[in-house]
Amino acid sequence: MANEARANPAVMLNILGTDHTLKYSMHSVSQLKKLCGVNLIGADSVDLTDPDIIIGLVWAGLIASHKQYRGKFVNGEPDETIQRIIEAIGFEMTGSKVQECASAVREALLNSFGDSVQEAQPGPEASGKNA
Repeated sequence: MANEARANPAVMLNILGTDHTLKYSMHSVSQLKKLCGVNLIGADSVDLTDPDIIIGLVWAGLIASHKQYRGKFVNGEPDETIQRIIEAIGFEMTGSKVQECASAVREALLNSFGDSVQEAQPGPEASGKNA
């Protein structure tokens, strides 16, 4: 099953009013690093509780298959295309959509990179326990 997933790493996600393919390429990983400072390849883990990272991961997963969402970085800053898409994704992610997006991101990352990208485990402060 793992080999089958890597042969077709795409995951379907309904966002921005339609079904989209969510998957990751080296280009999308590079763009995510520019946007959020997250290096998926060299990271020990990825924090799927950070809203900026979840939104960035959804965007990065979209741009591997959907050219209209790519945009460019100018002087290190995202252009209007990227800003508009990031904002639209953020506004749409409420309630159960957050969990749906996080699950789709998890699956697409696993399909694209296997176990080389791990999800960060919440620390004691996240669970309300004192260390």
